[in-house]
This record gives sequence, C-alpha cells and structure tokens, in this order.
Amino acid sequence: MPKIYILSKIIVEGYYNRYYTPMVDTGAETNMCRHNCLPESKWEKLKTPIVVTGFNNEGSMITYKARNIKIQIWDKILTIEEIYSYEFTNKDILLGMPFLDKLYPHIITKTHWWFTTPCKQKLGAKRVNNKVRKTTPWIKGSEKITQKLENIIQSNHNIEIIIFSINKIKPLQDKLELLYNDNPLQGWEKHQTKIKIELIDENNIITQKPLKYNFNDLTEFKMHIKELLDNNYIQESNSKHTSPAFIVNKHSEQKRGKSRMVIDYRNLNAKTKTYNYPIPNKILKIRQIQGYNYFSKFDCKSGFYHLKLEDESKKLTAFTVPQGFYEWNVLPFGYKNAPGRYQHFMDNYFNQLENCIIYIDDILLYSRTENEHIKLLEKFIHIVEISGISLSKKKAEVMKNQIEFLGIQIDKNGIKMQTHVVQKIINLNETLDTKKKLQSFLGLVNQVREYIPKLAENLKPLQKKLKKDIEYHFD
Repeated sequence: MPKIYILSKIIVEGYYNRYYTPMVDTGAETNMCRHNCLPESKWEKLKTPIVVTGFNNEGSMITYKARNIKIQIWDKILTIEEIYSYEFTNKDILLGMPFLDKLYPHIITKTHWWFTTPCKQKLGAKRVNNKVRKTTPWIKGSEKITQKLENIIQSNHNIEIIIFSINKIKPLQDKLELLYNDNPLQGWEKHQTKIKIELIDENNIITQKPLKYNFNDLTEFKMHIKELLDNNYIQESNSKHTSPAFIVNKHSEQKRGKSRMVIDYRNLNAKTKTYNYPIPNKILKIRQIQGYNYFSKFDCKSGFYHLKLEDESKKLTAFTVPQGFYEWNVLPFGYKNAPGRYQHFMDNYFNQLENCIIYIDDILLYSRTENEHIKLLEKFIHIVEISGISLSKKKAEVMKNQIEFLGIQIDKNGIKMQTHVVQKIINLNETLDTKKKLQSFLGLVNQVREYIPKLAENLKPLQKKLKKDIEYHFD
C-alpha cells in the first residue's frame, strides 16, 4: 500500500496552532507522534512503559501518552483520543486504526483520501508530500493563529525568521484579545446609534395570533427569554402591537447544540417603510480577490444587537411567548430592514479601509505580503476600538494563507467550490419524486451557481415544477 500523507492542523488551546503532514496508516495499531508535535504540558508519563513493535526489530519503549488532541482535517476538527510519543526519523505523526476506525468508510485515490466523519459527512483530504518539521518551541497565545514551522533542515537563520514573524504578530493578537467580547452593547456609548422603525401608516396595528407550542418548546422559550432579559436585549411590554414567536430546532441547530427563537414579523414587515440601503453582492466582491496571500476574517458578536431601538420603535417589535409579552431594546432579527441598517452602520466605519470586505456583520481582510497584512490589521484594530464594535473570538481567524468566508474557499488563486458541497451533490442518489425533495436539491445546487455558467437558465425547467398551480410529476 502506498504511503499516504495529508495536510492537517494540530490545535491545542492556549497555543498557536501548527500544520503537519501526518501519515495515514490502516496497518498501525496505535496513533504516534514525535514528542515536539505537542506542547510538553499535554504529555503524561505512563506508570508502566509499554513496548510497541513494527518500527524496529527489537521493539520500542513508549513512556508518554497524550489524550484528546484536536486535529483539523480540511474544515473539520476531529479528536485523537490517545496518541503516544515516539521519535520518528522520517515523519512527524502517524494516524493508526484507533483514529481511523471512526472515519469509515474511506477511499484512497491518487489525489485524495476520502473519509466519513462521525456525523456521516463525506470529505476529501488532499494527499501531499511528507514534510518533517523542525523541532521548534510551542508558542503560547491564541489557537486561532498559525505558528509557522520550517522543514527539518537545520538553520539558525530559519529559526530567527520564525521568531521574528511571531514577534510582529503577537502585539496585534494582544490588542485583538481586548476586542473579543460577548456583549455587543458594551461599546454602544462610542457610537450611540439608535434605529427608528417607521410604519407606512402610523395608524396601522401589528397583530398576529399566537402559535401553538409543544411541551419541549416551553423549556426552550424559558431559556431564550432569560438570556435576552439578562443581557437587556428585551424588556416586558404592554404594547398594542404583537407578533408570535416560535422555536426552530432542526439539524443545523441540533448540530450547534442550541435551538433558535424566531419571531414571525411578516405583518410588521408588510406595514413598515423599506430602508433601501444596498447589501453588497458577496460573490462579486470576493471575485475581486485574486493574487492575495494573507487573509483574516472576523465576525461581529450578535451583530444587530449593537444597535438600540428608539423608544417608540420598541413597541412595534412586541412579541408573545408562552411565558409572557416582551419587546426589543435592540435591533431584532427578522425585521426586514435590520440587514440594511447594520450594513450602513458598518460601512460608515470601514468604507475607507482598503482591502476589506464587509458583508453585514462578517469582515474579511486581504493582503499580498505579511507586512502589508500587519499594517492592515493595525488599521482595522483602530477602527474597531473607536467604533465600539464587539468581535467574536470563536469565529476569528488571523493571518491565513487560505480561508473560508461566507461559505466560500479563498486562496491566492481566487475562489473555489467547497469540497463537501460538491461531494454532497455527487453522493445524492435519491429520486426527486416530491416537491420537497426537488426544492432541497435545488437549494444544494444553488450553492455552486457562481461556478457553473448558465446554471440558472438550465435549472428553469425544474424551478417551474415548484409552482403551486402545477401538478408535480417526476420524469
């Protein structure tokens, strides 16, 4: 069997992450790596050393083990439950059956190792050349930053370059840490933005009947309402207006581990004046990025909640839940003008920043060189500081050579399709014998519309089948 190496990232909380090229070996009974592939703090000494065979004729004594190590392959973060320390001379990491067992079925081709995640998603990791990394100290800091590693060729000059790059990035990362915040209202005094909701006819009343709820919804509503009250996002209401709330707990919410509370603002939206501020075409914006080598992305924490509502507008947002009657203090999701209002707010601050894309509450920075990107980050940090914007630490990625932004893969060559979306389309084998199945299929294909010429035109015959007045036939 040919040797298979893939590109992956080792992620340890509290340290810069690292890229390695582990070997995938279905004949290995253990997971093993060189000692320096993990920080010293992750290793635990075995009470009783063990001997493994297969690496030399005499067997090898193993004295250290690490547990629950995060490894990112493509865009999925997986867990290596146990891995042992062994000083390979020709590789850094060996992934054996204890890890690979969870990824069956998998297929090996000339260019990829295709595997199945525990949640049954099929992904392809590109096969690469083996690169044994130089022994380099782990750097404490955010796991969002990648520590640059050189290959095993010994050179003090190369080590100096690595340390120099890290020293330039570290002060910026320290500043960014101060901007990561779970409370979007903390910096409100810096911009003091209030939003007014205007009715087409001021005499209109917003009213919709409450919805029916099941028993599980009651617990979910209680959790959401408490969280919103604790953060001062909502308050009790005595408004004459009302819209119903409901709970969404589908696959994406279950995967995230938290349901969503959604408010049906159809009546409010129909009776509200439209705020015609343009939302940029994300594909047209991103298509301009080609030949750039460094990328950073950020997400505003609970974006709309940065903006407060004027007192008279709060009453228009009133909504019912089983536990009571409430209204919003901040700009709510579901209100039709919320995206445009927030885009306008962001553009007021970031329009003068070159090499920056703002799509509502998502931010992308891009540069050709490392020095250019550091200067860009400095300008970005200054704008965030004066604007009072809170950034999400969980979603931040800094100084990457390739990045996913708004579901699109970007590198120096431009944009490309996401492998897992393509694989979903390839693996689709069900008959589209209902409108619901056809609608799901068209939604999936729509994710790659920008990469396929005349796709919209070719899909028109299928789109017509979804019309209400047409009887559905699959042929």
